Amino acid sequence: MKMKKMLALTLAALTLLSLAACGGDSTTEDDTAEPGVNYSTGLDDNGYYADVRALDLVTLPEGYSAVTVPAGFQKAEEADIDAQIEELMAYFPENIKVTDRAVENGDTVNIDYVGSVDGVEFAGGNTNGMGTDVVAGSTAYIDDFLTQIIGAMPGDTVNVEVTFPDVYKNNPDLAGKDALFVTTINYIIEGSVVPELTDAFVAENLAAYYGCSTVEELRVMLGETIVQQQVTNYVLDNLFDNAVCKEVPKKIIDAQKALLEKEAQTAAEQEGIELSEWLSKQGYDSMDAYTSESEELLTSTAEQYLIIQAAAEDLYITVTDEDIEAYFTEFMGVADYAEYVAHYGRGFVAQAVLAEKTCDLLVARAQTA
Repeated sequence: MKMKKMLALTLAALTLLSLAACGGDSTTEDDTAEPGVNYSTGLDDNGYYADVRALDLVTLPEGYSAVTVPAGFQKAEEADIDAQIEELMAYFPENIKVTDRAVENGDTVNIDYVGSVDGVEFAGGNTNGMGTDVVAGSTAYIDDFLTQIIGAMPGDTVNVEVTFPDVYKNNPDLAGKDALFVTTINYIIEGSVVPELTDAFVAENLAAYYGCSTVEELRVMLGETIVQQQVTNYVLDNLFDNAVCKEVPKKIIDAQKALLEKEAQTAAEQEGIELSEWLSKQGYDSMDAYTSESEELLTSTAEQYLIIQAAAEDLYITVTDEDIEAYFTEFMGVADYAEYVAHYGRGFVAQAVLAEKTCDLLVARAQTA
């Protein structure tokens, strides 16, 4: 079992936590309320499988907690640093702005607008000069708003007149009312380009997050990050490739199947359809077929977490409130994790933290040549 699989699972858990706790847009119902699904079933508050001693089920590889990492893994190749920079710069595309022709149907256009009803501006109807990208002629906005900007030139101000739908959930007070949006056409967007990497770019866009203000400092930081990841990969590959999981308790797989069933039932209820119809939409004719197809993945995942738990037991690792707070501060940028625990339970959150804490300790103990 490769380390990359473990990292993928950890990242998936992080993403799941983030999406569930942060919720969707403000028009949806409360997304942070405790769900009908208990994600911490079968886990104790320390993130361990409850009433399971992993060391009885897993044979850890000799010397796993003090691995010697070959010198080749402790150097970052220039090509790898270049690849990291290319990937990073892709997050900062610069729009190609066109201002010398009229807006055509299908153009992506940056606009600003101020909306009013009977001469009175209303909440949420103003871009506040921040600009927003729209597609001319599309139906993304109410009525024929985006059709009315066709033919305007960048720099023009267009009086867009629309009527809100008779039923308008976003703001019922506006339902059925005529509105005026004074709209400024800023520019037409025809693709984007990746900006040039310069010291000025690094200082302006990357210093706050990465702590570097020149290209050279950025390259050094990325090189150190690559080396750290290579060492981590080597240490964890050694653990997962050489550990032997003799058995996955049936109760762990049964608990995960029950969780899948509950998730499916909840999804069907949210869609307002019968469970059988929901399963059919996913391509399954029964719940058994749905859960059985996932059994191999569930078993593989359980094996990986059992290996982590065995190492944690062997190294006497526990998860404290301070550990969880530090984890969320680093990975989520928030110190208050109460809503995550309310949604997923302490056990589910602690298991992710346990995996991270165990991996960190193994890497810290690794011997470098």
